[in-house]
Amino acid sequence: MSRIVVPGLFTAWGGFVNTKGGGIALRWMTHSSLGLPREAFRVWRWGGGRLEGTRLEPTIRRVNDIESVLTWSGFPMAAAVQVSITVAAGKSVSARAHSGPDAGGHIVDEETIVGPASPRSFVLVGTPIASLSLLGEFTFDNMQILELQALIDSPDWVLIDRVGLPVDKRFAFDYSLDPQGPPGIDRTPVDAATERVGRERRPRSGPPRPTPVGQHRRSPHPILWCW
Repeated sequence: MSRIVVPGLFTAWGGFVNTKGGGIALRWMTHSSLGLPREAFRVWRWGGGRLEGTRLEPTIRRVNDIESVLTWSGFPMAAAVQVSITVAAGKSVSARAHSGPDAGGHIVDEETIVGPASPRSFVLVGTPIASLSLLGEFTFDNMQILELQALIDSPDWVLIDRVGLPVDKRFAFDYSLDPQGPPGIDRTPVDAATERVGRERRPRSGPPRPTPVGQHRRSPHPILWCW
């Protein structure tokens, strides 16, 4: 099963490492209150299938003269939100996607729209998106969301690796000793970790530049999903 966790307690990053053969570097971190995971993560890459968005009419709440908050009924979490607005010449709008309802939580993605734009569509991407805030004068046109659950349930994810702690039988009472590594290439947890370290030590043209999971619009790297 896929697990959606509180972003403040768990963070996973997928970053492209410019090695000779190319590759993906996974970084994960948990809050100290959670302790260590008890089994390996499965790392999936988006295979590029087609996903349908859901068009909806959001509730627009004016916070003040220049700030508006957009929410939607049922509060389904989104992986992407496409919004179309009109912005007058000489004006600009700053749009932000938030992980919590009513512009709460942390900022997932942001975009600035400069007028004249009549209308102009933009996409905010991240996991999860629960609400939007727009700062500036605009006229709303339409909006659609890609529900996070629809992205998770897609059959187009491809398993690319199983990544866990380098444990041996001394930790069998508290951690899974199931094979790790790419599908079809079973390795013990220690051997798999040794190979991962070896791959990252290969010469590269520059340091890894991690990209947040799901934020693929500004990067050509594949989307990663971990569970």
